[in-house]
Amino acid sequence: MSGNVDEDRIREALHAEDELAIRQFDPTANESVFGQMFDLLKGKARWWTMLVGLWSFVFFGIQVWAAVRFFNTTDTREQLMWVAIFLWCGMAVGMLKLWMWLQMNKNAVKRELKRLELQVAHMSEKLGN
Repeated sequence: MSGNVDEDRIREALHAEDELAIRQFDPTANESVFGQMFDLLKGKARWWTMLVGLWSFVFFGIQVWAAVRFFNTTDTREQLMWVAIFLWCGMAVGMLKLWMWLQMNKNAVKRELKRLELQVAHMSEKLGN
């Protein structure tokens, strides 16, 4: 008789975990880009995300500074140097933003896989009954 009670407790716990997972992987929860970006700050790689965000702002600031310096100089060599710095910082910002978009895409794929896993688990439970 106690084995049956334990099984019932396990089933109740599993159903509670399913409810939590369903709420966590709700398809309407994080549809906006800003919601997905803030989700990056909640995951395991939040320190990497903060570091990438910081470096993006640093490179963007250097890029603006290089643009201002480019227009304030008359020497051709200096202009070429400032253009090179401007372009390099622009590429750096682009690559860092690309990393963030790839992380957001990875999280979206994970959410979809979890939804599929839950659906398969529910289907197998229904077929088992």
